[in-house]
Amino acid sequence: MSGRVQKNASPAEKMAMQVISVVAEFERGLLLELTHAGIAQAKATGKRFVRLPALDEEQKNGVSAC
Repeated sequence: MSGRVQKNASPAEKMAMQVISVVAEFERGLLLELTHAGIAQAKATGKRFVRLPALDEEQKNGVSAC
């Protein structure tokens, strides 16, 4: 949503859209907060956030032989 309200919207419609917007922003903030807390907890327990290799050793040798 672009944050714009129709020009002919009633005051009640404008208020409703603003309330919905505030609730959505609040939920997004909570989601980010919980995500960051979960990542911090995972890192504290030794979890690693790395990309797994796409090729195994045999595939790597096959590519380098070409």
